[in-house]
Amino acid sequence: MVVSLPTDKFLTKNDQNEATFTGSYEIWVLNLSTLAEDRHAFTFEDREPVIGGVTAILTIPAQFLSQAAGGGKLVSSNVYQAYESVQNRVEAKLVAATRLYLSSSPLAQIGPLDPLETAQALIDRGDGETAMAVFKSVGVNNPRVQQMMAAAEGKLKQAEAAKWLGRTLGAMAGDDPARAGIMLATYEKSPAAQPARVEAIRRVLATYPHQEARSPYAALITSDVPGLDHSAFVAMLTQLFNDETGSAPDDVIVGTGEVKIQSKDAPKGLKTHLDAYARALGRSAWAMSIKCGCAANATLQSETAGAPLLRARFEPSFTQPEVGLP
Repeated sequence: MVVSLPTDKFLTKNDQNEATFTGSYEIWVLNLSTLAEDRHAFTFEDREPVIGGVTAILTIPAQFLSQAAGGGKLVSSNVYQAYESVQNRVEAKLVAATRLYLSSSPLAQIGPLDPLETAQALIDRGDGETAMAVFKSVGVNNPRVQQMMAAAEGKLKQAEAAKWLGRTLGAMAGDDPARAGIMLATYEKSPAAQPARVEAIRRVLATYPHQEARSPYAALITSDVPGLDHSAFVAMLTQLFNDETGSAPDDVIVGTGEVKIQSKDAPKGLKTHLDAYARALGRSAWAMSIKCGCAANATLQSETAGAPLLRARFEPSFTQPEVGLP
């Protein structure tokens, strides 16, 4: 379990009238055997009114004093007292919210780590490199490991080829035909590459048209994306984002009908290349919709548990993505 507490998301504001405290954090639970994950973000806000001096307290309406005395609010005579009160309430909220989440979270169902189950889950996701690292940690002379490696050999080759296909499609979705051609050449060298797919992509690249709202390669991408595994699809979105914005994302998180793209460069990049970031995020939502065959959302964040910078939405009935501020 990972708890992300970005310090710049915990903000306090104190003045002569009110003390406020806002913040956000995220809990990420990962079952290392099955790779099933669960992410839950918490946001909170609390405030405390500040009363300036004895004279001001005497002028407070009786109803408000009654409410304060009953525990609903604490009327503070100074900013420091108000801040201390807010801090205590926020700490109680953090503990209560976390306990409430953990009582019904997948954490309770996670059993002892099974490295071979982890390796199989990695293979199914198309992450052959990490799967091999897990196999080595168990011991390549282990008979069960050797059996699993032999059974997975073909699938691992297909997964590696699929990543290069995903990167090729990502470069195409990012309107970078030159890079797409380089990626295609690498894909073609793989023993698991499909010659028919190579030829189809080469034909489309040879007649590169002008830039369109979604992508000039829409038909080909619509055909190939549903067959990509998890790792290949992440590779595609990473390449797409990099080609559109000129900066690779720090993380791409793919869920059910949802993509979260985290980029520390985004706040600065949005100031000068808003159109590129909007197009990249819109096309990410479009690609996610193709992958799941459903309505899909994409979110751009600067970091984990950070406030969204941009949101995008695409449904199968749309002609182009909807992109806007949160």
